[in-house]
Amino acid sequence: MDSLLQCYIEFIPKQSFYSIYNGKYSALECFNSDSFNCREKITDLWLDNPLKIKKVKPSLNSFTLNPLKTKISDNEIFNGFLDTNYFWIEFDKLSNIITYFQFGVDISIKATKDFVANILKLANHFDLLLLGSNFKVFEATENDIDQYFRSSPAYKFIKDEIQFLADVKAGRIKPDTPF
Repeated sequence: MDSLLQCYIEFIPKQSFYSIYNGKYSALECFNSDSFNCREKITDLWLDNPLKIKKVKPSLNSFTLNPLKTKISDNEIFNGFLDTNYFWIEFDKLSNIITYFQFGVDISIKATKDFVANILKLANHFDLLLLGSNFKVFEATENDIDQYFRSSPAYKFIKDEIQFLADVKAGRIKPDTPF
């Protein structure tokens, strides 16, 4: 189950994004809200600038999540809890190229600070951009991720639960969901 206190962030290759979309920071212009089309375009970004799972795996040790909740299969790695912090990586079974790399971040817990620091470190190390569930693309900096969190439905829920629920009911806002 996803949490109202969670924000979703996905990695996308910076070089591919800039070369294909001419550096537009609004992914709304690049991806439409059709989640299948968006997923296909994100996969194309990964294939254009391949990153193999073997290269990333050693860096995943810095994420201190529950090792008992780690799921590794032929084409997927999942670690954490769906309702708190987690990362989820999908990769092509034959080529081992990453095609999906997402994080769920519970912004209500203190342990998230280290988790987010590791997200930023990993993004900068592998030259990746962050894509929010609001289709905004941003650099992996503390300031940019903080702005993303502060504009998220999860933050609005934390600030004023009653107003948030009234806004959801009226259709003015929707809870954050991964795409």
